[in-house]
Amino acid sequence: MRPHRRCFEKFAESLTPEERAAVCQWLNVTYDIIRGFQIEGCIPEHLLPQQVEVLGRHFSAALAKAVVCTETVFRGLSAGNWRPKHIDFLHRLIHDPQEITFPSYDSTTLSEEIGRAYCRTGPDDEERHLSVFLRVQPLTARYLAPFKYKAKDEEEVVLLKGARYKRTNSQRLTDPKLGLEYWEVDLVEEGRERLNSPLRYH
Repeated sequence: MRPHRRCFEKFAESLTPEERAAVCQWLNVTYDIIRGFQIEGCIPEHLLPQQVEVLGRHFSAALAKAVVCTETVFRGLSAGNWRPKHIDFLHRLIHDPQEITFPSYDSTTLSEEIGRAYCRTGPDDEERHLSVFLRVQPLTARYLAPFKYKAKDEEEVVLLKGARYKRTNSQRLTDPKLGLEYWEVDLVEEGRERLNSPLRYH
């Protein structure tokens, strides 16, 4: 069940200007900056380490106030062989031990259509060699509503850094085009199986 619209409005009203700016930046330009810093310590040339750290702190503070999401969410991932680290990460999602921990905040969507689009399996998409479609049942994820991308509302939900998931299914689908493996993976956040009480929202 989706939370009432007023829950999202209260979230937006609770944010400081810095926290609001961090959410808007995540949605429009800095998603990869925050993730890259959390995973590998990468700093873009136009920013100082302190600036990225401050941005990350404000975004974390905003997420702490955001409405909890326990709806099923989706994420499409893909990589080419020229990006071996990304290929290795996707292989771990598919094949490694069932317990999976996300090392950074991660972007997902409430829309299965949007999630699949990011798998880049279409005939006109850039070349990829491995695509993974994640279907995630979270317990601690956060809605970013009422905030949305400038171009369109992608119904953004953020998976929290350090959240632990169990893989319940991994299935190879028909290759959509020559040289591209396509997989579906189902993840359930640890503790989700004990979710048997009415949902509570901030």
